[in-house]
Amino acid sequence: NLPPNIYMVQAQADGYNTVAELDETNNISPPCAFEVVASDLRVTNVMFLGPPIAGKPAAVRWTVVNGGNYPAKAGWYDWVAASTNSSLSGVICYQSIWHSVDLSPGGVYHTTNTLNVPALPDATLNLIVQADRWNAVAETSEANNSSASIPFTVLSPDLVVIRLGAPTAAASGATII
Repeated sequence: NLPPNIYMVQAQADGYNTVAELDETNNISPPCAFEVVASDLRVTNVMFLGPPIAGKPAAVRWTVVNGGNYPAKAGWYDWVAASTNSSLSGVICYQSIWHSVDLSPGGVYHTTNTLNVPALPDATLNLIVQADRWNAVAETSEANNSSASIPFTVLSPDLVVIRLGAPTAAASGATII
């Protein structure tokens, strides 16, 4: 895999001079230039749009930029995930998001989706977003497709009784509603 750039290629016949020839100076072709182009999807600006509450969906927003010099051809998944560590190896829940539109060089898209926060009250987890989860897009580097992990604490609901009512009298064994 060559990084995007302009490269030169030449061909040489009889490189070891094993064939006796009248003219050995014409065995190398003129140089021919070719350009290697590739997409490069990068995730930025990952954030929760509200508090991550145990057992509830939480909105997550992120941005993806094509930093390459070639369009990212449509047909890839982004992943938004909660992980027990700072990498995708500890993922305990995720949401996949399909992208069906090309992204031009320098192009940007913003996505908001939900992640169902695991019912692990007071747990500290990491939010990670990865563009092109299954490497469907040919890229300069697949290593920069994931966001930095963002630690978060799963919030627990806090139920508080605000009113209690009871009749002033009730018969023994009667149901009070």
